[in-house]
Amino acid sequence: MKPTRLRSKTKARFCLIAVWLTTAWLTAACLSPNLAAQSAMQSAASYTPSQRLREDASLQAIGFSPNGQLGLAVGDHGVLLRSEDAGTSWQQQSSSVACGLNDVIWINDTQAVAVGGQYDRITQISRAVVIWSDDGGKRWQRGSDKELPRLATLSRRKQDNAVVAIGDWSSAAESREFESHDGGRSWTSTGELDGPSELPREADSAVRLAWVQATGASTVVRDVADVQQGSGASTWFAVGDHGVILRSERPSGNWEAIRGSQRRTAVLIIARNAATVPWPLIGSEALASGQRISVLLRDAKSSGELELARQAAAALGAAAVDAIHPADAAGHAIAVEAKNWISIHRPSVVVVDQSLDSGTRDAFTQLAVAAGIGRVIRYSWQSGGDRTLHPNALMPLVGAVANDLWEDSLQYVAPETSSEAMISMKYFYDMADRSRRGDSVTAGLPMDPGQKLALEQQRANRRELQVVQARLSESRRVEQLIRHSSSADAFAKSLKTLLDQTATQDQLRLAWSIHKKLDHFDSKTLPLAISFQEQLLRHCVDRFADHSFGKWSGLRLDAMLNSREWQKLRSVIAMSAAVAGQSTTEPTIQQVAVSPFQIEANRVTQASGISPLQVAVANPTPLGKQGATSNRTREVDLAWEFHPLVLIAGEASRQRGDADSLEVVSPESGNYRRLVNTPSSNDWTPLLQDNPSASVVAAQATERPKLDGSNDEPFWQSTGRAVDGAAPFQMGYDDQFVYLFVRCEKTLLQHDPTEMESKTNRDHDLSQSDRLHILVDTDLDLLTAFELETTTSGKTHDAVDGHTEWQPTWYVATKETEQTIDFELAILRRDLSALPIHANQSWFVSARVESAGTPTTRSPIPNPRLWQRVSFR
Repeated sequence: MKPTRLRSKTKARFCLIAVWLTTAWLTAACLSPNLAAQSAMQSAASYTPSQRLREDASLQAIGFSPNGQLGLAVGDHGVLLRSEDAGTSWQQQSSSVACGLNDVIWINDTQAVAVGGQYDRITQISRAVVIWSDDGGKRWQRGSDKELPRLATLSRRKQDNAVVAIGDWSSAAESREFESHDGGRSWTSTGELDGPSELPREADSAVRLAWVQATGASTVVRDVADVQQGSGASTWFAVGDHGVILRSERPSGNWEAIRGSQRRTAVLIIARNAATVPWPLIGSEALASGQRISVLLRDAKSSGELELARQAAAALGAAAVDAIHPADAAGHAIAVEAKNWISIHRPSVVVVDQSLDSGTRDAFTQLAVAAGIGRVIRYSWQSGGDRTLHPNALMPLVGAVANDLWEDSLQYVAPETSSEAMISMKYFYDMADRSRRGDSVTAGLPMDPGQKLALEQQRANRRELQVVQARLSESRRVEQLIRHSSSADAFAKSLKTLLDQTATQDQLRLAWSIHKKLDHFDSKTLPLAISFQEQLLRHCVDRFADHSFGKWSGLRLDAMLNSREWQKLRSVIAMSAAVAGQSTTEPTIQQVAVSPFQIEANRVTQASGISPLQVAVANPTPLGKQGATSNRTREVDLAWEFHPLVLIAGEASRQRGDADSLEVVSPESGNYRRLVNTPSSNDWTPLLQDNPSASVVAAQATERPKLDGSNDEPFWQSTGRAVDGAAPFQMGYDDQFVYLFVRCEKTLLQHDPTEMESKTNRDHDLSQSDRLHILVDTDLDLLTAFELETTTSGKTHDAVDGHTEWQPTWYVATKETEQTIDFELAILRRDLSALPIHANQSWFVSARVESAGTPTTRSPIPNPRLWQRVSFR
């Protein structure tokens, strides 16, 4: 029998990962395969029972040996199943890895290779896992995978019989494809600079439903293998969620479940995006109550977001995360999607995100009720529900606090986001008596045995519970650490004590939560906020030196000490402190500059502060002299060192002259040059190239424009406009001002409360308003930026990385049309750049609309699609 893999139509997997490796190091690995080091994979959370979850783990791929007798299936939690009887029975084999395995392939009847990987917390760096066997899949060894990214698919190349793996694009190898000529032991780039443009798109809900209807199993089919028999007949095998394996003898077309019969989802969760998923509820239902969980995302912005959500969900015992396809040109209605997904999973409970658009929310609610679903729940972060789940809720069967699950999951999918005060659940429809409700959202409903995980419940032991209970006071101790530390040194000592007294597996989570809390303070509310941030980053550099978060901490610290935006911020803070020291009374009136523009009444908002002709330069921390260097003598992590952000930040440092703060002396990095000049397709290179066709061209204004929300002045007509990945915008400049014109869709700016939350004309709390958010990065490091926000009613907010001490002088006018709202801004140039703008200078600028209810946060690793290069001409 000869097996055939069905890929393009039935294989529903893809991967969008950030990857970094070098051809030279990979070649060295090929020459010395026995010396290959393993990936710096991070262990699973202490509450994730990877070994015990393998029985229920979703299967991602299946393959058979050329003779058809040996079969292999791989999936989440490193599960690896093997069959010796042509797929009739399957047994677990040890894979020696706990992360997901995405694909498996046979080279011959004895040799096989499987690939997968996982992400780092916070930085989202991808790490590969490659395992190989030369004894028919009985024993497995790790391949030379340290410099590889997370890999998604495997195939065989006919010309030379090489095994080809596809992951994401690599900034060092300039390729998405990697090949092995020794059975998976070592790998090099294929040399295909572009590689495949993208991995095959996932099947939509209609295709998924067709497989459910054909097989009779209520599970999403992830992969299919067609095993050809010598007589010309063939056998189909399919694998999917919940560890299900199906078989069909063709041409009969009848399917049977040979593993996981009757398994299906108990609770289906529909969320707006990965950040709004009720992560503690998943852990509570799966790990504590043993329910089978599946998740749908309405607004997954990229395949990368989907893959990150899948890893977070798997860690909590969920089966899968899938995307709801939006309406297409043919009018693919959300009601069809809702009907298909409910028919696929047939859950007992549907849990719907209240923050979803009303069309999606109502479609899933109504169709769930019509389909006879026993309970429909809507969840939100507001009080007043029938049931609440608090962050400090103790989960004895899990051995964790609810907030642990929440924060850990967010560190993968949205590290800049903080957990909410509670999850509030409203029972929108319920066929059971209210008195029968219990700890699980399924309590009181009739459940099928196949909806329960095979996971054996093991209550945390007494010591583990004592550790968890002790951590209930953690938030109070963090508050005391921040509020009551009298100096930076006192903060550093207390921080070390707090982390030393925390279990090792909980330290990174705690350190990141402290970082996020400090990010909400500025020098107005906490005078030592910046010093505390610096001390925390220095501590993280040392404590987490082996984690990419520790390396990111060093990069962030260097930027805070040296970037132009932070030099401006420190100067403003120092000047304000000097003025406050000389003044004996509190200023009661904000000084407002007189507008130099022709304006129309009620058309222009003026956000002005004290903007002196000469700004005193103060450096409370010597710039360019204090960096995070203590961990740089350790083993080099190429996945981090060749990350585009690291190369970009390094070039920005060189351009600033951080080495001696006087002049640029170091040569341009060869790796940065390769990133700029690579012909391969990726998201970073277009941002770095000074190419008029790819960047925004900022023209010099011959006369000062009239601020009226229109771009009808002559100089606007000669400016380029960015249209990809951000709100369209144009830029111009003169000796005194920088001008922006931004056109936004009217439908995105509907919610703008009219009440003025601030006593001044600036720095309003705009979190509950739809608003235009502009970032200006003048030194091109993508780590620090000036922030400007404004709403249609003219409320404004400005800051440097969230610090509102920066008080620039700027003006904004709006104009509303039938379909758009246009913003025209003028920003005093010296509040952005101490020196006049010159031709051929470049900045990075981001202009996008933030929705009401979305906090203004900064991701540790910026999304290059949200930025545009602006070239001044």
